[in-house]
Amino acid sequence: MNCFYHPNKEAVGTCKNCGKGICRDSMVEMGSFLACRENEECKKRVGIADGYAKRAYTMSYPTAKRARIILVFFVLLVIIAIFFLQRM
Repeated sequence: MNCFYHPNKEAVGTCKNCGKGICRDSMVEMGSFLACRENEECKKRVGIADGYAKRAYTMSYPTAKRARIILVFFVLLVIIAIFFLQRM
């Protein structure tokens, strides 16, 4: 794939916003995403997306840990219920 802005250059990635192929000269790194250097709207939207991605990543670990604790508690509760139902 060639760069949208420089057709004679090979693209190194795609813009997270518009999906166009971009070379090193026409890209800007926005955290973990790439955006078109020439397009202000792309930079704005990709910056917002990167902020959401960072926030989701930092919030996901405690949420996942809490979910595992609840799952273990629920499984233990089911095992105890089965144990008592068999004794009746």
